Amino acid sequence: WNSGMFVWKASVILKKYRELIPDIYGDICSIGKAMGTEEEAAERERIYPGIRKISVDNAIMEPAAVSGDVLMIPGDFGWNDVGSWDMMNILHKEDQRGNVLIGDTVSVGIKNTTIYSGGRTVAAVGVEGLIIAETPDAVLVCRRDRAQDVRLIVEKLRASSRNDLL
Repeated sequence: WNSGMFVWKASVILKKYRELIPDIYGDICSIGKAMGTEEEAAERERIYPGIRKISVDNAIMEPAAVSGDVLMIPGDFGWNDVGSWDMMNILHKEDQRGNVLIGDTVSVGIKNTTIYSGGRTVAAVGVEGLIIAETPDAVLVCRRDRAQDVRLIVEKLRASSRNDLL
């Protein structure tokens, strides 16, 4: 399984960008030339949104591997996708009923539920196996066993041009 951890020298990865995806390399260079100047933020804001979207795996790693320019070192270490809502119990202690309560929360009779309040009070009564997350711009409610499907909401927001929520 590829967890997407890469180690490289800046000079080597920039050379691969120049060779394999010169359009993106040009964008990187333009931003790089402005770094440390008064124009840095404006140049980054001008260029970054227009950079072609392609993963480093597809653009660099796969072609570099075919040409023998990649070394893989297997690693045997634990991994948890702590960026996922259903992993909050890894980062925060569950109570005796399997709940993770973060922020301003009030609950009665809940079980195996994660509630995250980013500001407003979040109250829940008699629910089980849910993730409830409140942030300044949105509220998410989903079953814990469907937490990975949050990406479907992201896709739907992107398709609806709701970039303000991404």
